[in-house]
Amino acid sequence: MFETTVETGGSIRTAGDAAKIFVPLSRNVHYDQYASHTLTRGSSMQLDLTVNGEPKAIEAAPDDDLASVLRREGYTGVKCGCDGGVCGASKVLLDGDAVMACGETARDADGATIETVEGLGTQDDLHPIQQAFVDTFAVQCGFCIPGMIIQAKELLDETPNPSEAEVREAIDDNLCRCTGYQKPVEAILDAADRLNGDGAVATDGGDRPQQ
Repeated sequence: MFETTVETGGSIRTAGDAAKIFVPLSRNVHYDQYASHTLTRGSSMQLDLTVNGEPKAIEAAPDDDLASVLRREGYTGVKCGCDGGVCGASKVLLDGDAVMACGETARDADGATIETVEGLGTQDDLHPIQQAFVDTFAVQCGFCIPGMIIQAKELLDETPNPSEAEVREAIDDNLCRCTGYQKPVEAILDAADRLNGDGAVATDGGDRPQQ
């Protein structure tokens, strides 16, 4: 059992509760107050994006960053921790590459395919990477976790059997202010085993009994 404050002001008490951070309902209030006014700063333009498999026509200002546009559309799993493209919390997959959305100009993403953490799984059917983070308790406040999971998705798509060193290098620019990186590293290695059908890894993250 563990407990920690999350962005909603609630608490995580069990692994099941921890799953809720992966499809977050809360918002970066100060960032969103800024983003909500961006359309008044200049003439708007239409962006044609595919977000989590769904075609979308989105209005944006020429100087909008991609994070503000996505959050305005309700994809609040895109977190904004620094607004400078250095902390990794806003990572999304842009045409398959993990990028920090707060450092990307939205107009440059026109026509792109984007995947956010909301597109990986649901509360009732988590992606194996999400489930591995829950089962290994690789979560403290949870703020950095969506970006880490997106980075893990890119890594495991490209390198299905990464070494621990490769995992650490991949999440090198995903900053965690709570507890460090050992548990996220374990979670990503666990997720690799699950995705590869390793019979030694149980769905709850523990060791599967030998037959």
